[in-house]
Amino acid sequence: MFAFRCWAAGLVLFAGLSPSPAANQAGAEGRNVPDRIVPPIDNASRVALQGNVRPMFRPGNDLGPVQGSLELANMSLMFRLTESQQAGLSALLEELQNPASPNFHQWLTPEQFADRFGLSRNDINRVVAWLEAQGFTVTDTARSRTWVSSSGSAAQVQAAFQTEIHNFSLNGRTYYANATEPSVPSALADVVLVIYALDNYPLQPAGAVRRLHSRLSPDFTSHISGNTYMALGDFAVIYDPNSLYAAGIDGAGQSIAVTGETDLYSDGSGPSSDVAAFRLASGLPANLPQVILIPGATDPGVVSDQIGEASEDVEWAGAVAKNATIIFVNGGSGGVGNALLYAIDNKTAPVISISYGECESALGSANLTALANLAQEANAQGQPVVAAAGDTGAAGCEGGLSATVATSGLAVSWPSSLPYVTGMGGTEFDEGSGVYWAPVTTGVDVSPSALSYIPEMTWNETSSPLNQQHQLWAGGGGASAYFSKPSWQTGTGVPNDGARDVPDLSLNSSLGSHLDRARQRGGRGCSLAHLRLDGGRR
Repeated sequence: MFAFRCWAAGLVLFAGLSPSPAANQAGAEGRNVPDRIVPPIDNASRVALQGNVRPMFRPGNDLGPVQGSLELANMSLMFRLTESQQAGLSALLEELQNPASPNFHQWLTPEQFADRFGLSRNDINRVVAWLEAQGFTVTDTARSRTWVSSSGSAAQVQAAFQTEIHNFSLNGRTYYANATEPSVPSALADVVLVIYALDNYPLQPAGAVRRLHSRLSPDFTSHISGNTYMALGDFAVIYDPNSLYAAGIDGAGQSIAVTGETDLYSDGSGPSSDVAAFRLASGLPANLPQVILIPGATDPGVVSDQIGEASEDVEWAGAVAKNATIIFVNGGSGGVGNALLYAIDNKTAPVISISYGECESALGSANLTALANLAQEANAQGQPVVAAAGDTGAAGCEGGLSATVATSGLAVSWPSSLPYVTGMGGTEFDEGSGVYWAPVTTGVDVSPSALSYIPEMTWNETSSPLNQQHQLWAGGGGASAYFSKPSWQTGTGVPNDGARDVPDLSLNSSLGSHLDRARQRGGRGCSLAHLRLDGGRR
């Protein structure tokens, strides 16, 4: 949802949710994890892994096998928790948030998590040895001992997992994916939950508003047009981090991991010239982001349909928490999903932001379970994950931002739908006849110009004149079809539907609709000053 999950990431640091030092006691009972892979790993005895075929890849859009030489990067064998491990993890997560518990905010390190909820070191060694014997190159082993990543060819995948990798046509593009459920040797069947990244279908960046930029000329509060555009100072007035800044709380000493799958812009002056321009124009300290390319991933360069999302996310995460360290985790050829795995497994930062999403039902049940376990790990380590709730309203399965008609029913987006993630929604200002902006001074742009908090309503620009094709541009949300309502999701306005509901938090996300209404009533519209702040690259 534009860059506002990153604003939320900055606010999470201020909200007292940043982790305290890891507990010294990880739980002595987990120090010696019992081996689970006892019999020899025999390729002749196989068990199919259910829930690993993604529903959108069907015989009707199957284009046939890929070349055997096709390289699949950073496939992850994600491991299943035992019943006792899952029960113990669920109990721990409750204790970590209970002020009366001795485990309150006693976050785990990845190694402590491994000693309670991962595989044994012997089992990890057996999995790695088996993968290497099949010809795969092991690219990473989780510190939490909950997954192992490797790369290899389609021919090696077919031999090792007995599933063919085919090309499929979907929404005018071609993707590769496993055509049938993969299998593993029976000795691994009770351990391996899912083989993640057997396909290259990407998570979608949530950024409908980027398409509107060319229609606007953001000048903060403009003396030329009379329109108002919400800049950083306006955000500080409307949502009141100013009181925190005054108390010396501005993100200093903290960090936020922003996940993506592209390089950031560089003009030769440095690796983050776009971000530098934004921070200079905003009056922020230089404080450029750190960049990590995950192990085993190919550097993708600047990816044209990803860079807008990445730049916005990095810029605005560091705009609210203006002295925090921003760490951009680049998944490269491994994708943003693997960037998320890396950020959690390495405890890269105490807050993680992901602005990508995907229809829940598109993942398959096994993938959803594995990724829910991953989010639980983040929670146990004291890492709030802030994720976009989507930009297609209550229709999260319509295949992206180009959809104009909802045909797939009500649906929400992963990862915001996970009960262990903060789902970030979108609003637009509902000014009515109120006066919320300072008057324009002749010949001078005014910034900041917001006078106070402004009432909000759900963001919906589907019928906006600026959205000429009337695509489904609206704040994502609704009830999960897979996850039940978590115990903490109660309160006024929360539906009694037994389901995990999203979003959890919403901030202003509108770029065009206020401007439309302003034109209609002869007044002023409100939007975001972005083009000039980010170097005019959109």
